[in-house]
This record gives sequence, C-alpha cells and structure tokens, in this order.
Amino acid sequence: MLRFVDGFDHYVTADLEKKYTTVNFSPEVVAGVGSCGTQGCRFTAFSQLVKGLAFTTTTVGFGHLLTINFADVGVQVLLGAIGHATGRHVLMYRNYDGSISVYRNDASSGLTTTLLGSTAADVVRVGDTYYLEFKVKIDNAVGTVDLRINGVSVLSLTGLDTQGSSAAVTSFWMGSESGNGNQEFDIDDLYVFDSAAGDVTTFIGPVRVEWLKPDDVGSYITDFSLVGAATQWQAVRDAAGPDGDTSYVQSATVNHKHSSNFEGTGLPSGSIFGVQVNLIARVTDAGVRGIKPLIVQGADFLGTEQFPGVSYRDLHEVFEHDPATGVAWIISGVASAEFGAKVTT
Repeated sequence: MLRFVDGFDHYVTADLEKKYTTVNFSPEVVAGVGSCGTQGCRFTAFSQLVKGLAFTTTTVGFGHLLTINFADVGVQVLLGAIGHATGRHVLMYRNYDGSISVYRNDASSGLTTTLLGSTAADVVRVGDTYYLEFKVKIDNAVGTVDLRINGVSVLSLTGLDTQGSSAAVTSFWMGSESGNGNQEFDIDDLYVFDSAAGDVTTFIGPVRVEWLKPDDVGSYITDFSLVGAATQWQAVRDAAGPDGDTSYVQSATVNHKHSSNFEGTGLPSGSIFGVQVNLIARVTDAGVRGIKPLIVQGADFLGTEQFPGVSYRDLHEVFEHDPATGVAWIISGVASAEFGAKVTT
C-alpha cells in the first residue's frame, strides 16, 4: 500500500519539521533541483530526514529521483534506509566506484554494519540523474533486498538476515546523522510503500509527484470562518508555502466541514497511483480536536481521524482509489474532486 509521497514543492526548508518525524543537521528544500525544474530536497554530509510510518508488513520500500552533485575521494554516500524505533535495519551506500552496497545494521542505535551485497561498479555517476527504487523484506532468515535504477534491476538478494536489533519496521530514513566526508545529493518525487493489500505493493517505476493547489470555492464554505484572505480557497492555497497564521480557515464545531476546488493534474495521460491529502493544522483552544481529510466527489468521503497539536503539523493520508468509484484515480476524477477537512472531535 502506498504510505507516503513527497514532491517537496508545497513548502520551504523551515516546514520540513511539520512533515517529517526527525530533521537533523539542516537538509534543505531547494528550487530548481527537482524533476522538470521543480523543488527538491538537498542533503549534505550530516543532513538527515526520518519519517515514522504505520507500516503493517515487514516488506517495505521506496523510490525517488536522485542526483549526486559531488562526493570527495573515497566517500560513501548514504542514500536511504528502512528502520525501527531507534535505528536502521538495512541501509544503502553509493560507493566511490559508482556501485551501491547494502548493509544490515546490527546496533540498536548508531551503526555497526554487515555487508549484504553490492551492485556492479558505475551504476550511479556523480552529476547524472537517476530514479532509484529500493525494497527489502525484514527477516532474520529469509530477508530479501531488491534495487532498481531507472526501472532496471541492479541487485536482487534472497535468503538473508536483514533484521536489525528489533523486529519492528516503523521508519524510513534519508541521509546520515554523522559526517561521512564532503558530499551533496538531491532527491525528488519520493514514494514509500509496504506490501499490505492495495494497489502499490512493490516497485511502480519512475514516477512524478505533482502538487495541486486550490483554485476555487468548494461545496463547504460557510461552516469554517475565514481569516486573512478574500476567500476560503485563497486562505488555504499557500502557493509560496504554509503562511502560518497569516491566512487560514478555522472551526471549533464538531461536524463542520470545509472544502475547496483544486486545479487539475498536468498529466496528459498515464496512471495515477494515489492522491495524498495534506492538512496543515493546529489547535488553538483547550482540549483535544480531531479532524479527518474530506473528499467531495458527488458525495462526502472521509479519511482517518488525526489529531493536531498546538504547533502546525502536516497531517496527511494517501488515497490509492477514488472513493467515488472504488478504483484507481483517473485524470478526470482528480479534476472533479474537492478536498478539505471535517472537524470530528
């Protein structure tokens, strides 16, 4: 099941902490380094993002666009990892000869590694752009590792001990929290999945993550009050990134709903593997508040209840199917849907 996507276009560097669980040593959201000249995320020797995710299986993976801008002589570039609550199970490095090596981490925290396998040399060159996909089954006897570059398999391993110090699989990691020499790389068009029942249970090949913005009023504009903008859709558009308390909509009433129309996808054709609804929200009064993502598509469809805190957070949920049809999204379905939120607690 598709668990998380990020195109890094709808926010700035300061907002990484709203979306990711842990942000270490200042990875940056940078303009012009993503696909088609969009934004991407830049990592240097110490930069790291960790995302805790509700995986429900032990076979998990991710894909993203990758450009290594530079790496000093002999430097290994830590490209990504799958982890548990305190550390990583399996991680991969790009070596100086252009190969990629995959390791098991044997420490409960920090790094004590065992090599599981390596690709041939020269599969990833500095300065070139690739779409990299990585999938692992975490198990202490029958674990697997699969790695693809631009849709082509470059490493496939079976019958491994891939389990670190914990059996749980609860986190996705990018970058490194410890210096490993002078290096810099950019990523974009990130997707993360597990093998739970759904449409995306394995690699889907090179993909684009597209940011769609509100562009008109929706069906529900009277429940929530408006602050700082001419219309509700303009208050939540935030085209330059979330603007905090400058403009927003708000409600303290259970069952109140807000929705906006959204611009259509720029895709001329092709598959849509999922739509992620992002709610940037916080609580401003005492007590607990719950909200659910709302999709208006002929009728009202609700996602999973989430609970904002006193600081703004990006509360998100991926919908693999158009809830009105029960099957994969199509371009016209994305264009006709409204998205918003309902106060549920």
